Order: sequence, then structure tokens, then C-alpha cells
Amino acid sequence: MSPQPDCGFAPDSSCPAVLREKGVIHLVFGRDFTTREETEGDLLLRSINGGVGSNVVTAEAEALMYATSQGLEAAQAAWAALPPAERDLLTLLEEPAQPGCLRVQALGTAGHASLPELCDNALSRLLRYLAMLPLAATEEAAFAQAAARLLAQDDAGTGLNIAGADDVSTLTAVLSILNLDENQARLHIDIRYPVSGQEDFY
Repeated sequence: MSPQPDCGFAPDSSCPAVLREKGVIHLVFGRDFTTREETEGDLLLRSINGGVGSNVVTAEAEALMYATSQGLEAAQAAWAALPPAERDLLTLLEEPAQPGCLRVQALGTAGHASLPELCDNALSRLLRYLAMLPLAATEEAAFAQAAARLLAQDDAGTGLNIAGADDVSTLTAVLSILNLDENQARLHIDIRYPVSGQEDFY
């Protein structure tokens, strides 16, 4: 690794001076789904979409599921079990034009991924809710559940086992984009790491 410079200039930074700037890693993970057999279940995940940029915390995300009457009851029960403040930001919509189709919309507060503490990630909210549901065992559901476990619990990298800090800053790991359908999934992670942290951060 090359030596770090003694100083630098960042035109979009704060004035009058910046003592230290975090390192940045943008990661993109994807998976192509191969299983095409008809899957039975009361809640079948069909798609997830959220995110506008790799370095942006998204304010909107949604998932589409096929639900039996029992699946709809399970989804409504999970929603009712959420704290009131969470329920206000998560909406379940039955699609009249598509019987059995359930749309889940999550809201948050957008912002720059370098400051997730000032934002509220709608994608993380959506994934945490989906993780509460008895989804049918599909590749799509497994991907969403893994993303929820690894990325949606906090913005500190805890799920990825990379959480850390130095004397002036804390590592952040933000799920910024997730697009999933029956064919593939792609997700983006924005990581900001302390430049004076331990070498195993890199």
C-alpha cells in the first residue's frame, strides 16, 4: 500500500480545515438466480427495489410479493408487531388489479452515505421487515434474508464483522442500492473506514 499523503484538498469538504478524511470503498455484489421451478408458499418474494446512488442513503424502497390469504395475515401480523413509529414508515398495499399481489413500501430520510447517522435508510427498514416474514424458500428470499442479516441491522459494519473506530472517526457501512427480481440481484455498499485504523480494515 502506498504511503498516505500528509495533506490533501477536498473541494466539497467543510471549512476551514479537515484534519483527516476517511477512506472510501464502493462494493457491488450480485447473484444470478437459476431455480425456475414453481415454488409453493404463502409469501413468495418477487422483487425489491431501492436506492438512487452508491453514495446515497435512500428514502424509498419497495418489495413485491405474492401472498395467499394466510400469507397476507402473516404480513399484517408482522406489521402490527412493529413499534408505532416504524409502522408509520412502512405500508402494505394489496394490488386490486393483481389478486394475491402485496406491495410493501418503506420510507426513510435521504442523505449522503458518509453521514448515515443523519439519515434513515428505507432499504434497511424494508429488509428488517421482510426478515420477520415466513417467506417461501427461494433464492430471492435467501438473498434478501442474508442482506438483512449482514447489512440492515446498523450502519457500523457489525453484520459484516468490520466494525471499528479510531480516535476521530467510526467505520460506516451503508446499503445504498438493492435491485432484485426473479432473474438476479445486485446490491451496492458504501464503506467509509478510518484511515488510521488497524490494517485488517483494508
